[in-house]
Amino acid sequence: ISLGLVGSEMCIRDRRRGKVWPVNGRKLLLAVWRATGFGEPGSETPKEVKQGVELKPWPRNAMRHSYASYHLARFKNSHALALNMGHTDTSIIFKHYRQMVKPDAAASYWTLGLADDEKIVPIAAGE
Repeated sequence: ISLGLVGSEMCIRDRRRGKVWPVNGRKLLLAVWRATGFGEPGSETPKEVKQGVELKPWPRNAMRHSYASYHLARFKNSHALALNMGHTDTSIIFKHYRQMVKPDAAASYWTLGLADDEKIVPIAAGE
């Protein structure tokens, strides 16, 4: 992400770690979680209750752990991954992510994308 994006109105920056996150990122992520059956158990809407939906809690750090595991298996560069993850060395990488994902699964993961007939819909800042 370019440094110019950090100061834009579309993103906020966590000064502790230097993260860049779209202003509406949390709202979008929660909507995706909800649509896939994750959320606070017991917070189902009346419509969801009628449909028999039972929300499951989202696993803590699931996205971070998936990224690290698949990245290590695919690119086999523990030093770059440790830097990307904000670690000072590779010890945590090898302790938690080594051998979690097979190389063939990692190759498939890194080729995920839109189907040819799917359209990308731009999302305006503040939505």
